[in-house]
Amino acid sequence: MVADRSRWWPRMRILALLLGLVLFVLVLVGVNPVPERPEVGRTLAVAVLMAMYWLTEAVPLAVTALFPVVLLPLFAFASAGQVAAAYMNDIIFLFLGGFMLAIGMQTTGLDRRIALRILVWIGKSPAMILLGVMGVTWMISWWVSNTASMLIMIPIILSLVGSVEHEDRAAAQGLTRAMLLGAAYAASVGGMATLIGTPPNLVFSRVYAMAAPGVTPVTFLSWMLMAAPVSVVMFVLLFLYFRATALRGCAVVVNRGLLRRDYAGLGRMPFEQRVVMVLFFVFVALVVTRADLTLGDTTVRGWASRGGFAGRVGDGVVAVGVAILLFMVPARSRPGPILDASAFGKLPWDVVILFGGGFALADAFQRSGLSDYLGASLGGLAGVPPLLMIFLLVAGICFLGELASNTALAQVSLPVLAALATAKGMHPLLLMLPATLAASCGFMLPVATPPNTIVYGTHRVTARDMMRAGWVVDWIGIVLVTLFTYTWTRWVLGLDFAAAR
Repeated sequence: MVADRSRWWPRMRILALLLGLVLFVLVLVGVNPVPERPEVGRTLAVAVLMAMYWLTEAVPLAVTALFPVVLLPLFAFASAGQVAAAYMNDIIFLFLGGFMLAIGMQTTGLDRRIALRILVWIGKSPAMILLGVMGVTWMISWWVSNTASMLIMIPIILSLVGSVEHEDRAAAQGLTRAMLLGAAYAASVGGMATLIGTPPNLVFSRVYAMAAPGVTPVTFLSWMLMAAPVSVVMFVLLFLYFRATALRGCAVVVNRGLLRRDYAGLGRMPFEQRVVMVLFFVFVALVVTRADLTLGDTTVRGWASRGGFAGRVGDGVVAVGVAILLFMVPARSRPGPILDASAFGKLPWDVVILFGGGFALADAFQRSGLSDYLGASLGGLAGVPPLLMIFLLVAGICFLGELASNTALAQVSLPVLAALATAKGMHPLLLMLPATLAASCGFMLPVATPPNTIVYGTHRVTARDMMRAGWVVDWIGIVLVTLFTYTWTRWVLGLDFAAAR
């Protein structure tokens, strides 16, 4: 299959490159929807080119994300300074600070210690082992990227596979597939729960703030109130699905002695791990309690407003401030601080640039008036029932995400959805939130998400296994995200669809 791909992929890539350029020129020259505002058509041309390249990956995603730096000053309206400002903001600093904390966990070995400790506590029955593997992966993915959580868990899962002792090889293979696929899916589902769990969530936060400047911004805590229940319920359904399908009649015996030996080999928790753990809890406490929380008629003031920092201190300030301490606290096991300059080489700068490119494009939508034009153009959809619209939106994003980068998909779709919500008289969150969650629901194909790719690379899960399970899990996610948006999110935020009717 690799050889076949090597023959046809270069030609498809060249075709996508040429098609993107042709579309860019055609829109730039031939489309001027608002004659008195030529920047609307020019911004649309840039958006079409970037969407084409992001969805086809004709060039690396981060390279496409740099297009606004060149194209917006040349063809649209923005100055170089305005465009450059989009590439570094509070949301990006939240991502960088959170990732530095994750690097601190990985560098000190705290992540592996936590994972092994939990798995040692879990019982030895197949169902409990599966619950432990999925649960640990799911919880880790709340706070680090789903890729990192899978890389932490894969060696542990493969060790568990090696400890399976039973004559029924088919049953052992069923448990193996359940652990690998369950962990991959749990990583994606866990990333939904927090703003830093997966890049599309951070994209949502920034694009939403630009699209709806007059409404209360989505904070770390308010995101968790909206999205964490979806993540929890979907995790439970995932576990029940794999328990019912893969573990039926499975009576394998799991030897936990290997896990106990691995955990005992870690020794006492060293000073560096204790520092990272304390700083992590400080980070969580500060970002959760920073902003005011309004529940009905009651408002609980956060520490930012109590201390006079409201409007000046964001979650990015907290994340970077806590992360800086890792570069200042001296380690005891070696000379120097807990983290040194080499940590910056481990940061995913391509993702940072990808964030910036999407934010620059979303900002151009607002400044040029393209969002207003799209909102007016989509006014014909005002008669579509909100529940049906959300369902179709979630299904479309979910299945498109099987082939396209979920971050790029969020960058392309969220500004358009904000305009569509305006056209329907809806709160933009009611379309943007389900689309963001749906971007994490690619479960069918090995290329859909990094966790899928990682478990497929173990050669213990076939593409057919993944498609069979992923098809069911995709629909679980589609129905769940749709229903939660229509019920739970509206109740938490006190929103109504009356304006849409």
